Amino acid sequence: MNVIYIYSLVLLTMLAFSGNAILTRAALYSFNMDPELVLLLRVSSGAITLLLISYLGKYSLKILSRLHFKTAAALSLYLIGFSYAFTNLETGIGVLIQFGVVQLVMFSSSFFTNPKIPKNKSIGAIIAFSGLIYLLWPSENFTLNMTASVLMAIAGMAWGIYSLLGKTAVSAISATTASFVISTPICLILVILFPSASDFSWSNTGALLAIASGSIMSGIGYALWYYILPKIPSTNAAVSQLSVPLIAAAGGMIFMQELITLKFVISCVLVLGGIALTIGIPKSGRQ
Repeated sequence: MNVIYIYSLVLLTMLAFSGNAILTRAALYSFNMDPELVLLLRVSSGAITLLLISYLGKYSLKILSRLHFKTAAALSLYLIGFSYAFTNLETGIGVLIQFGVVQLVMFSSSFFTNPKIPKNKSIGAIIAFSGLIYLLWPSENFTLNMTASVLMAIAGMAWGIYSLLGKTAVSAISATTASFVISTPICLILVILFPSASDFSWSNTGALLAIASGSIMSGIGYALWYYILPKIPSTNAAVSQLSVPLIAAAGGMIFMQELITLKFVISCVLVLGGIALTIGIPKSGRQ
C-alpha cells in the first residue's frame, strides 16, 4: 500500500485527535456544558454515526465479542476520564498528560513483550515520566487541579490500552462501531448512578460541538486509527501521536485564548524528547 497515502491518513487522524480535544474543551469551558451531557452526546453521536456508516457500507457487524467488550471497556474509561478532566484542565496541558501516559502504556507493553530492553528505551521513558511529574508538581505561579489531572492520566491509560487492542482488530469500522455501541449504555448507567452536583447547563452551540467531537473526531477518527494501526509499526504509531499535544495547544491558544506557560513548554520538551529517545532507531527486524 502506498506509504504516502497511509501517512496522509495518519496526519488526518492526528488532526482529528487534536480537534476532539479542542471541541470537547470548548463545549465544557467556553459554553459551560455539563460534562455528563458532553459525555453522552459524544458517545451516542459516535455510535449513531458509525452504525449509519456500517449500514450504508454494508459492513458485517458482530457487536458481542470478547475483543469488543474489552475495547468498549477501555473506550468508556477513556471517554469518562477525558470528559470530566477537561472541565478543569486547559487543552494543551490536558492532551500532554493524556498522550504522555499513552506512550508510557505502549512502551510498557513493549517492555513486557521484549525482555531485552535497550538503554535508550529505559532512559527515554524515565525522562518522559519526569516531564509529567514536573508538569504536575505544584509551584508558586502554576498549579494544576490534581483530580482533573488524575482523571486525564486514567483516560490516557485507557486510550493506550484501546490502541494496543486495535492492533488485533480485523475490521476497523466493525470494531469501532461495536466499541461505541457497547460503551453508550455503560456511560449512561454511570451518569444515572453518579449524577452531577452542578446545576443543569445547556448550550445549543456547546451541544453541536460535543456532537461533532463524538461523530466526526471520535467515531470516524477512531475508526480511521484502527484501520491504520495494523498497517504501520508500533513505534511509528507512537511517534505520530507526539504531534497531538502541540496541535491541541495551538488550538487552545487560537480559539480559547489559553496561555502557554514556560512550565508547559519545558514539560512538553521533556515528555516529547524522552519519548523520541525511547523510540530511537529500532534494530532491524524490530518494530
